[in-house]
Amino acid sequence: MRRAVVVLVGALFVPAAPALAQDQACSGSLGAVTVENLGIPQNARCELNGTTVEGNIVVGRGATLHSSGGSLEGNIQAEGAARVVVRNSRIGGSFQIKQGGGAEIRSTPVEGDIQLESNNGPVQHVIGNTVGGNVQVNQNRGGVDIVGNTIDGNLQCQSNDPAPTGGSNTVRESREGQCESLSPADPAPPSGGDPGAPEGAALPKLRSSTLRSVGRGARVRVPLACPRGGARCKGRLGLSLHRDRSARAANLGGARFSIAPGRRATVALKLTSRGRALARSTRRLKVTLTIRAAGRTVNRRAVVR
Repeated sequence: MRRAVVVLVGALFVPAAPALAQDQACSGSLGAVTVENLGIPQNARCELNGTTVEGNIVVGRGATLHSSGGSLEGNIQAEGAARVVVRNSRIGGSFQIKQGGGAEIRSTPVEGDIQLESNNGPVQHVIGNTVGGNVQVNQNRGGVDIVGNTIDGNLQCQSNDPAPTGGSNTVRESREGQCESLSPADPAPPSGGDPGAPEGAALPKLRSSTLRSVGRGARVRVPLACPRGGARCKGRLGLSLHRDRSARAANLGGARFSIAPGRRATVALKLTSRGRALARSTRRLKVTLTIRAAGRTVNRRAVVR
């Protein structure tokens, strides 16, 4: 078994720590541990098995990532990578692979988009995923197989050589370009449900724009209310700096919620290490709260105190 090589930027790595406060680099393998933002250096190979990443994963040029059974709060981003393979995992953001050897993503809920652009390599696979946003496949060479996905947004394919193949995809918005002719799933469920949520799930309301940090800045209390007379409110929260939308800096924390109709609940949103540092050092932290439920995404400005 290959040993993991973990490099900690600006601090000493302590193997026994259950969670690390700095960005890390992976060359080798990581198991069922929790880390912050993770980077795969140029030409390195990283294998993740049941790993939880509280931020984003960035794959360097010529690098390879294999991830199985893991959980990611943010995005997976790769430009010029050799290959990115994700199976049986969960992605809280988007899966963005560009100008490299391509990707494979299977049986993975993705709350954002799947984007494959200008990759040139072996056949790429997008199979059996539940996608909260769009699937965009553009300008790839070598082939793309798109099969058995449930897509809340659009399925968009342009300028691929050869054209994408596959079928049995459920697309709640539109099929466009080269993917317009791919056979649909039968039958198609009604629109309006978010990935993993029951049909007819409702969107909760934010009861106050002032959010209280608790646990020495480890969590933020988010007061929500689920409308009466409808379905259960079930979905996900995300927190970011509203003045800084870069992928690496944006994610400050997240949480899931499930609230009965007509009830109120206060959700404890767990902060990332960056979020904890900002909550402890800033008296009035201006943030954007993202609420994803019922096939919709809404942003609300708030202040953490």
